[in-house]
Amino acid sequence: LALPVRIVDGSTDWAAWVTAIIIGVTALLAGRALRDSRCTRHGQLVIELSNQWSETISVEVIALYGRLGNKGVTSLIEKLFGATKSGTKADLENYALLMRVPDLLETIGILADEGVLARRVIRKAWGPEIARQWKAWEGPITKLREYTGKDGYVYFEWLVGEMTALDRRLNQRWRRLARRLAAAIGWARNRPQC
Repeated sequence: LALPVRIVDGSTDWAAWVTAIIIGVTALLAGRALRDSRCTRHGQLVIELSNQWSETISVEVIALYGRLGNKGVTSLIEKLFGATKSGTKADLENYALLMRVPDLLETIGILADEGVLARRVIRKAWGPEIARQWKAWEGPITKLREYTGKDGYVYFEWLVGEMTALDRRLNQRWRRLARRLAAAIGWARNRPQC
């Protein structure tokens, strides 16, 4: 069997071949290192955000939100940003403390939107809590948007939609898998015996 093209003959430039092979192997190794560093960066970012989450959702924030409730937080926003702007220094401090939660979730949403952090990683780490937090903050954020005239916390809201869509897709996969499993079990039970 003869090859139509001679790869090696007397005029083969071995230096060029060796260089090409070395460059190819180096590119493969560099690609693997880049993937590994990306995974490491994702891991570090998740750890940092988890620590931030723990600090943000502190006993102090939970107690303050629990004391004020959704209506109280909305009233606080009305005091600070409404027509009267009658908030006190204590109101401003409470607002700053409470807003740590939506601020952090806005940051996570931005990181997801920019592709810095994978949505599936966010869902695994904080998915259900993000939806719970949106339920708690939707009213106050809507009021804040109304008073400031700005679309604040759009990435937080977007992130909730993404987590909901991801949950829906995962639930559909699980239902399909359960149907297939049930069909396989049914077939195994009903197959003719020899």
